Amino acid sequence: MLFTNWIVNNLASIIVSLLILFGVFWAIKVTLDNRKAGKHSCGGNCGSCGMCGICHLENRSAAGTPEATRTTQVPTAPTPDIPHHVEGVLRKLEEAGYEAYVVGGCVRDTIMGKIPADWDVCTSARPEETKKCFSDFQTIDIGMKHGTVGVIFPMKDSGCTECCDTYYDVVEITTYRIDGSYEDSRHPDQVTFTSKPEEDLGRRDFTMNAIACDRKGNYVDPYGGQADIETQTIRTVGDPEQRFTEDALRIMRGLRFAAQLGFHIEEKTAAAMEKLADTVRKVSAERVQTELSKLIAGPYADQVLKEHEATLSKAIPGIRCTSVDQLPDTKTIRLAKLFPYDTELHMKELRMDRKTTVETTALARLFKEATPETDVEIKQLIRREGPEIAALYMEATGKLDRLKKIMESNLCCTVEQLDISGRDLISMGVKDGPTIGAVLERLLDKVIEEKTENEREALMEAVNKVWVLNFSPTGSTRKISEAVASAVGKEVKMPVESVDVTRPESREKIYRFAEDDIVILATPTYAGRVPNKIMPFFRDNIKGKGTKAATLVTYGNRSYQDSLMELTLMAEGNGFNVIGGGAFVCRHAFAENLASGRPDEEDLQKAIGFGKAIGDKILKRDWTRPEIPGNNPVGPYYTPKKPDGQPAVFLKAKPETDKDKCRGCGLCGDRCPMGSISREDPSQVTGICIKCQSCIKVCKAGAKVFTDEEFLLHRQMLEENFAEERKEVEFYL
Repeated sequence: MLFTNWIVNNLASIIVSLLILFGVFWAIKVTLDNRKAGKHSCGGNCGSCGMCGICHLENRSAAGTPEATRTTQVPTAPTPDIPHHVEGVLRKLEEAGYEAYVVGGCVRDTIMGKIPADWDVCTSARPEETKKCFSDFQTIDIGMKHGTVGVIFPMKDSGCTECCDTYYDVVEITTYRIDGSYEDSRHPDQVTFTSKPEEDLGRRDFTMNAIACDRKGNYVDPYGGQADIETQTIRTVGDPEQRFTEDALRIMRGLRFAAQLGFHIEEKTAAAMEKLADTVRKVSAERVQTELSKLIAGPYADQVLKEHEATLSKAIPGIRCTSVDQLPDTKTIRLAKLFPYDTELHMKELRMDRKTTVETTALARLFKEATPETDVEIKQLIRREGPEIAALYMEATGKLDRLKKIMESNLCCTVEQLDISGRDLISMGVKDGPTIGAVLERLLDKVIEEKTENEREALMEAVNKVWVLNFSPTGSTRKISEAVASAVGKEVKMPVESVDVTRPESREKIYRFAEDDIVILATPTYAGRVPNKIMPFFRDNIKGKGTKAATLVTYGNRSYQDSLMELTLMAEGNGFNVIGGGAFVCRHAFAENLASGRPDEEDLQKAIGFGKAIGDKILKRDWTRPEIPGNNPVGPYYTPKKPDGQPAVFLKAKPETDKDKCRGCGLCGDRCPMGSISREDPSQVTGICIKCQSCIKVCKAGAKVFTDEEFLLHRQMLEENFAEERKEVEFYL
């Protein structure tokens, strides 16, 4: 109730207050809208707000007190081509009793109807006089020795420094001068100030740049610059050889102007350029590359490259003046075309930044290769070079749209896009870091080439490996073959998986290998050949698809040649591309003093060396099949003999069991490669025995023994005739 009464009693005051607040708000809104629209705070009445930096120059005393401040108005209708603040500079210098002109490129561009990028002023005022004239402004001593002072002007988007983001323009004001000698072919050793603008214009490079204009539009053109602009001619001021001897960079500037403007270079000027072109190499590389970059981006670059090839070739090491007219004006694309050889070296000589150097070098290399045509080839390009360089190259070849389509469709082109990670590979047993990276790269290849889907399960199945399939009853063959496979895997950065096919159940399966797998096939030699009871497995159950393979046999110091040949022929008949073969000495299965202690450390090191050699062939994509020793077709199995030279017949010989020693562990039954020994009753040998001696070697109790007389006589013969000589490992690559 009290609050209601208070409102009623003070209603008039409340309404008046609201009206005042609304008025203030509206005034602020109008002001901000005007500023946003680019209207001056003074409403167009220059000088009324005292803050606008575009339509007047603000002069303050050194003390900066309000009483010492006065404003100098500039003409309301200055020469249209000259910005207000630059026109104000000219006027301020004139009012101080000096001459002042805009000069050089800005005048040239104005005459040609172009908007100059910047404005330079020349004046009769000495540098210290210029600074005094603009003492109320912030100035920069750009080159007092050479007569140049920079005056800083705040430039506003909407007119008022109090409410607008500010950027700055620096107007360079240079005293009329005459240059002395040029010892370094770039900078005058000394300058002499003069009071005549004609003498200042006489030191400049080209006639089209030797024109001055005052704020009223009066030109000073003592060297015919306007006429040369009219006829589109680039001509030096005075003797061209003198001009280029003074400053060799002028040669590059002249060529750059020709490429940008389409002007032709006057005959004597062009001849002097070619004559003195090698002096350009004395100029700092940074300045040369700046001019070159502008030149090759010019709309008339082809004309200059064609007409002035000799000059450019002498001035810039490594350049090849070929046409760039059909290329985008992208800097790195054109540089790559002009520097096709030793590109990186030449980019570094020109002091190009690292990004430019890397991109140009890559593009120069790509220009020598066949252009990608299919989506697969484009994806391979993206994968190999990265999206940025690939985009530049496809832009250069006119196929950028196809690349963009691939990128926008998010097709897998990088390892990061794969639906599988290093952790997945670790879970598969791949531990080595470099191998993980290499496997991911190979999977990416398969996805890009559309050989597999980018799905985790499919990728897991697509992992290629170095496989080693070994038949090894006593373990020696497995030891050698796994050493070989491990070395191959490290060399080619692939995971290794060993498959022991010694047990009969492991030989019931059919093993199929992909084209990019690598397979090591290993078996001991029995009677000079592949064991006859194992041969059907190698012949029928191992399938390749152009798979790279190495065949490996072990032998007990007698003979291996037909064994290695036989294994190689079976592998080739089953779709394998055999690129290497090896024969390793291991202790004979039943003659203890044949190759005793083999394989030894030396043998294992040679196995590693053999594996590295196989890996090296694969990395070099050398698929040549080596010359394998042995008969083709393979000869018959060796006939066992007794010491007297007569055949030894022990085909049906089987191991016997000393039941007093047997512990009934069943290990002999587990290890029998033919599955012939009963695990429950090891004394029972119910199947074929291949005399591998596995059961004897695994029995720690010494309960297994061969007692067959013919067998023992054959062993005696081997020990008497083949025990002395040490056979060495042999490779075939």
